[in-house]
Amino acid sequence: MKKGGQQEQNGGAGGAVATACVVGGDVVYRIDGAPRKSEFRISGPDGEVVAETKRKQTEAGVALGEDVLSLTVTVGGASAHADRLLLVGLVVVCGLLARCI
Repeated sequence: MKKGGQQEQNGGAGGAVATACVVGGDVVYRIDGAPRKSEFRISGPDGEVVAETKRKQTEAGVALGEDVLSLTVTVGGASAHADRLLLVGLVVVCGLLARCI
């Protein structure tokens, strides 16, 4: 996994960090997220959002713990062929590196 060196400003509240998963010189997945947050957006090589993680909430809208996440994998397009176990692994590794899970 190769960490991108770009940081984009996110409304003045810190930078958004991009991490790229590179295999054989080709970017397979791009992971966008904010520092110290457990929410990530994973995009495929064409930029289409493949999966998203968010903090899990109860039906009443109460947010559970910071390390309780919900992974939503989009249907169709590039995500139809996405390896779901690899996506979960990428989320876990990025969360551990960011020290948020």
